[in-house]
Amino acid sequence: MADGDASKKIAAGILGILIGALGIHKFILGYTKEGVIMLLVTVLTLGFGGFVMGLIGLIEGILYLTKSDEEFVSTYVTGRKGWFRVLLIRTQSHPNQESLRLFAMQVFFYCHGDGFKT
Repeated sequence: MADGDASKKIAAGILGILIGALGIHKFILGYTKEGVIMLLVTVLTLGFGGFVMGLIGLIEGILYLTKSDEEFVSTYVTGRKGWFRVLLIRTQSHPNQESLRLFAMQVFFYCHGDGFKT
């Protein structure tokens, strides 16, 4: 791995944790579209969307810093994966309670590979 890639990992991770709502960590890695989306959501919602974008930045920053250099390069530099993945699963309602139609949502965060398999 080149020295420039290692410095991008550290810089992107730290900026993702500290000011992730602005999407600066995305620009550092060359993900211009994702960075603009994060910045616009934060600015156009007058900061209210910044909480969600900041949480995404925090998670991404931690993911960047906890990966080995080889994993980081293969995932974010070579593989060009711009977002961490969120898998939403809706469970079936119980047949005896059709009128209630209760659904449980489970969110599984996974960062690489095939992740959760059903």
